[in-house]
Amino acid sequence: MKADAPVSYPFWLIVFATGSGTLAVHVFVPALPVIAADFGVGAASAQLVISAYMFALAVGHLVYGPLSDRFGRRPVMIAGLVLYALAGLAAAAAPDFGSLIVARVLQAFGGCAGLTLGRAVIQDTAKGPEAVSRLAAVNNVLLISPAVAPMLGQWLTMVFDWRAVPLALSAGGWLVAVGTVLWLRETATTRVYNARALVAGYFELLRRPRFLAYVAGGALTTTPQFALLTASPFIVTGTLGRPAHEVGVIYICFIAGLMSGGFASRQLVRRVGFNRLIAAGSTLGLLMAGCLLAQGLTETLTLPGFILAGYLFTACVGMLSPLTLTRAVSEGGTLVGSATGLFGCAQMVTASVSIVIGGLGGSVLVSTAAVLCVASLLGIASLTYAMLSSRNSENS
Repeated sequence: MKADAPVSYPFWLIVFATGSGTLAVHVFVPALPVIAADFGVGAASAQLVISAYMFALAVGHLVYGPLSDRFGRRPVMIAGLVLYALAGLAAAAAPDFGSLIVARVLQAFGGCAGLTLGRAVIQDTAKGPEAVSRLAAVNNVLLISPAVAPMLGQWLTMVFDWRAVPLALSAGGWLVAVGTVLWLRETATTRVYNARALVAGYFELLRRPRFLAYVAGGALTTTPQFALLTASPFIVTGTLGRPAHEVGVIYICFIAGLMSGGFASRQLVRRVGFNRLIAAGSTLGLLMAGCLLAQGLTETLTLPGFILAGYLFTACVGMLSPLTLTRAVSEGGTLVGSATGLFGCAQMVTASVSIVIGGLGGSVLVSTAAVLCVASLLGIASLTYAMLSSRNSENS
C-alpha cells in the first residue's frame, strides 16, 4: 500500500541523524584513560567502551532496515533516537563498568537508527545521480566528526568529567529526536504490512547475486580505509620515525581525501556514469594500495609517498561509497531500508576485520597495505560481476 509521497527534509537534520551513531565512537576515545582509572580496569577492558559499541552498531543495521520497511522511516528513527538519548543518560549515571558497557550497547543500538535510516531517507527521495549527490554531501559533512569529536571529548573530560561526554551525546540525541518529530515527514512510499512477507523479502535480498555483489564490492572497496586510519599513527611515528604531532596533520590529509572523493562523485556521476566511475575509482584505489605495499616491502617509504598514496586511496573511497550504496539499494526493489541496513552491516564488519588483520604481522605498514590490496582485489571482482550482470540483464 502507498504511504505519504516523498517530501523534502532539512539537510542538517539528516546530517545530524546520520552522524549521531558514529559521533559517539570518536568523542569517547579521549575519555578512555579516565574511565579506566575511575572503574579500576585495564586499558584492554576500557577498549570495550568502543568495541562493544561498534559491534552493536553493526547488528543494529540488520534490525532497523526491516523495521523501517514495515513501520516507516519516521517512527522507527524517532524510537531509535529516543533510545540513544536515554542510553546516554544511563551511561553518565553508570555505577560500575559493566553497567557502562550495557548502556553503550543500548546507545549504539539507538544511534544506529539515524545512521541506517538517514541514508534510507535519501534513497527514498532521490534516485541515481541525485542520490549519489545527496549521499556524498552528507558524507562530506560527517567527515568533520573524526577531526572535531576527539577534541570535544577531550575538552569535556578535562573541564568536567568523562560523564559529561555521554550527557552531551544524550542532549544531542534529544535535539535530533525533536527535530525529527517536527520536520521529517514519512518518506517510505511503500510498506510491507505482513511480517511473513517482510521476512520473506529480506531473505529474498540475500538470494540476489547482483545485490550481494554490490554490497560486498562496496564494503570491500570502502571500509578497509579504517585500517589505514588506525595504522597511521604507528606508521608515522614507528616506520617513518616522525614526531607524534605530525600524525594529526596526516590524518587531516586523509580526511581531505575522503571529502574530495565525495565531491568528485557528485560532479562526475552525471557526465561519466556509474560504471566508468566505479571502475576508475576501484582501479586507482588498488594501485595506491599496491604502491603502499611496495614501499613497505622494499623499506623505501617516505613521508611524501605515504601522504600521496594515502590521500589518493581515501579519495577513491570517498568517491566509491555513495556510488556503490546507490547501486546496491537500486537492486533491493521496494525494501530500501533492508537493503541499506545490509550494506551498512557489511561495511561495519569489513571495517572491524580489516583493523584486526592490519594489526597482525611484524610490519604494520606491510600488514595494512596487504589488507588494502586483498580487499581491493576482491571488491573489484565483486563489482565487476555486478556491473557485467546488470549490463547483460539490460541487453537481454
